[in-house]
Amino acid sequence: MIYLGLALTHPGTGFVADTLTVIAMVFIGFLLNAVVEEFFYRRWLQTRWERVLGGVWPGIIVSSLTWASWHIAIQGTVDWVVDVANVVANQGVTGLFLGLLWQRHRAMSPLLLVHGLMNANPLALF
Repeated sequence: MIYLGLALTHPGTGFVADTLTVIAMVFIGFLLNAVVEEFFYRRWLQTRWERVLGGVWPGIIVSSLTWASWHIAIQGTVDWVVDVANVVANQGVTGLFLGLLWQRHRAMSPLLLVHGLMNANPLALF
C-alpha cells in the first residue's frame, strides 16, 4: 500500500501527491501492514506455535515462513521458483529477526517500529 502511495510522487507518473496525502498513505500503510501483521504473525501465531511445537525456535521458524509465504501473494511474479526463493531470502530472514525481537522483548513497540520503518522506506519519502 505504501509503495502505491509513494509511486504517486514519482516524477515519471505525471502526478505529484501533496504532503498530506503522502503522510496519510504512510499512516494507513503502517496500520494495515505493520500493526495487523505483527499482531497476527508474531504476537498471536508465533506465541501459539511456540506452545504447540514445544519451543521458541520452532515457533519463530514456522511463523516466519508463514509470514514469508503471505508475501508471495502480494509481491510475487509469475516465476514460482524465483518468488519462493525471494520471499524466503527476504521476508523469511526478516521474519526471523522480528520473531527474535518478539521472543526477547514480548513487546509490540520494537516490532512496530522496525516493520513500520521497513515498509515506509524513508529514502523514498525524500
